[in-house]
Amino acid sequence: MMKKRKNLALAVAALMIVMFTSCQRTVEIPQMQGRILAGHDSSFVVMDDGALLAWGTGLLGDGVWRDANNRVSIPIHIMDGISIVSSNQFNTLAITTDGALWAWGRGFLGDGNLRSWDEAQLTPVYIMDNVIAASSSGSITAAITSDNGLWIWGSGFLGDGIDWRSEYEAQLTPVRIMENVVAVATPSSALTMAITSDGGLWVWGIGPFGDGEWRGWEDAVLTPLRVMDNVIAISATFNYNMLITDGGELWAWGGGGFLGDGVWRDVNVSNLGYAQLTPVLILDDIVSVSTSATNAMAITSDGRLWAWGASILGHGESLLSWEDAQLTPIHIKDNVSVVSTSGNDALAITTDGKVWTWGLSHRFGVGIFTDRLFPEHIMNLDGTLLD
Repeated sequence: MMKKRKNLALAVAALMIVMFTSCQRTVEIPQMQGRILAGHDSSFVVMDDGALLAWGTGLLGDGVWRDANNRVSIPIHIMDGISIVSSNQFNTLAITTDGALWAWGRGFLGDGNLRSWDEAQLTPVYIMDNVIAASSSGSITAAITSDNGLWIWGSGFLGDGIDWRSEYEAQLTPVRIMENVVAVATPSSALTMAITSDGGLWVWGIGPFGDGEWRGWEDAVLTPLRVMDNVIAISATFNYNMLITDGGELWAWGGGGFLGDGVWRDVNVSNLGYAQLTPVLILDDIVSVSTSATNAMAITSDGRLWAWGASILGHGESLLSWEDAQLTPIHIKDNVSVVSTSGNDALAITTDGKVWTWGLSHRFGVGIFTDRLFPEHIMNLDGTLLD
């Protein structure tokens, strides 16, 4: 029986801190990965002392639901002892330095409850121990434990061999589905990807897997399928996917959006002839990438930040219309350790421990409501005052 398509939640996939050694070279994912998060409505920064700070609207984790009337414009303290943070438009995940996973927001947090819009969890709730990485689309959440087991919960295609789960059939607590996993991305309830320690990319659900096939409801993949090798990192949204190989190459594919190869692909693609079903090479010498529905940003091994797509990229122009989008990577800033983009704004940490932000006015965390076309220094990770 044909299943009803669900709305696909936007997400910025969380990448685990790993080192992968191959016959080509050793590639190290930046140690700052997971220290900043430009979310759908809010932004998060993990300070050097482990304090998690947040600003914006929505569910920051401080016990208050915030709209435009009571937004936080200056960072506030949420919790201590944090090493990694991940967020989407529905919920936020935080991992402590001792491996405890905490979550707040709506949907399936993993504590056995389904939370509606009116029943959101406003403060962090404990989920599980021994976690080193986590990613959520709002519908599906995945966590990697210290023994490299992949745990998953929520609704959609979970990869556990069971067909599409509605919210009434959701897995409400974590279930283990894979071994030897070092990274995971959950771009939507329909598609999940994981990397194993031998560099294999595994995919399940429906959509473009990167192997030249577009899988629909009638041929959905219910358990993880290996589709590529030599992969060390992934980042994905509901409309396209990106990976980094052990040779430092950035590749992209998907059904729409700005891949960075000079071509605009309709997000609402109905003709699969427009989709990029196999990976296309975008950049070389890449160590980190962050994606959103409207743009992407990547960092080379020498610290150069590159960006492409629509919205405010940080190069002095506002590309808010699709027609004006930047279709190939342009250089934004030097000496960057890690970057996170939500599409509307971006956060970056430079090698000297400074936090920078740019984009739409309500996103900055400095109490000023003016669109920023260039990166602006807003805080230092060690808590010292601005220059």
